[in-house]
Amino acid sequence: LRQDAFIDERMETHKSTQAACIYLKQLYEMFGDWELALASYNCGPGYVRKAIRMSGNKNDFWGIYPFLPRETRSYVPMFVAVVYVMNTMDEYEIKPDLTEAFAKSDTIVVQQSVSLPLLAKQLDMPAETLQALNPHLKRQFVPQHLKNTIIHIPSEKVDNFLVNRSEIMDSVSKFQPQLPYYARQQSTRVQTPQYVKASILPNFSTEGKMLVTYIVRNGDILDNIALLHKVSVVAIKSWNGLRNNMIIAGQKLSLWIHPESKSVFAKTLVPENKPATSKNTPLPNNLPLVAIHKNVESRNLVNSSATQHTVKSGETLWNIARQYSLTVEQLRKLNPASSQKLSIGQVLKVK
Repeated sequence: LRQDAFIDERMETHKSTQAACIYLKQLYEMFGDWELALASYNCGPGYVRKAIRMSGNKNDFWGIYPFLPRETRSYVPMFVAVVYVMNTMDEYEIKPDLTEAFAKSDTIVVQQSVSLPLLAKQLDMPAETLQALNPHLKRQFVPQHLKNTIIHIPSEKVDNFLVNRSEIMDSVSKFQPQLPYYARQQSTRVQTPQYVKASILPNFSTEGKMLVTYIVRNGDILDNIALLHKVSVVAIKSWNGLRNNMIIAGQKLSLWIHPESKSVFAKTLVPENKPATSKNTPLPNNLPLVAIHKNVESRNLVNSSATQHTVKSGETLWNIARQYSLTVEQLRKLNPASSQKLSIGQVLKVK
């Protein structure tokens, strides 16, 4: 079952049920006993083998019962009890609740990017209902790199979809969000080992873009931040000198975005006549914490006459180079002995 930033097939009813049945069958073939297979399904076959050894090689659930985890000791009897009730409910006058949680649905298989809100609009149904039918789609859209993706739609909408499939798919695939870098990498699977040359992250162009600062919140990951600002993860890592994807709450990230995206952050802009931060003014929780840098050019001019720079905490070659209108490569050439690792207090030549 596929699990990544976009899809979790454990939440897809048909695939997860098929996977569970296949796994249970494999466990039964492994142990030759359904109760042991159920125990393995709950705690893993390795733990069951360990319990068998500790019990003196007993090959039944009740024989290894004392050596199993507490949850597994309850899991198997509860499963047996449910099966018993389902098979004897008439005898005990138990009436099942046949109320359907959702309308009957059918499945379609797509090979291209699909926006669930746009698909719901084309099918003339609430977007919330379509999302509830597809909990395995984590971001309300299917990206271009995913193939053979299952989407559930209400049964009464199937005929309309089949008749107008070409027009509908053309309409709902126009929304193509930029994919996180690692997601694009995952979509290209190397079948045989290959030798590749190590390289540094490319120096992404900032021409025609504006610099903003994003303050990391609890639960943020680079993929979400990149998707929100329509940039790539590898670009964020390059701009901030990050060697991995690890970030922490409160950390400030420098992002270069297109000017037309300015309206997205309008509510969090720092006014020109006010300081950038205020200890007495809390930031709203429901907005991205972004501040537009108004004086990037003037900041560079301040340092234009300097010939040396003393490294401060948190600085990287990239942001030092930006302060003096240099590229990282130029800064490295000026400091060949210091280009690999920076330390606080280190003095670098900038001219």
